[in-house]
Amino acid sequence: FNPSTVIEYAIPEEGRVKVTIYDLMGQEVTSLVNEDQIAGWHSVQWYGQDKRGISMPAGVYLISVNAGNSIKTMKLIFVK
Repeated sequence: FNPSTVIEYAIPEEGRVKVTIYDLMGQEVTSLVNEDQIAGWHSVQWYGQDKRGISMPAGVYLISVNAGNSIKTMKLIFVK
């Protein structure tokens, strides 16, 4: 993606949801969502920035969606 991407995810039941971006070293880049959400489809946009608003370098990143007892990890490629 370049310069931003929309991350879509489904929540099976209402509860706490956390969507986090990690680099390949496992270090947290930024947290996009950390709140209670209702069941259903949701989306959030990432602009390729860390939690301080600094643009990240091109590369491969991991997205973790943690909802209740479920954790899903997806890979994305950031191209500049």
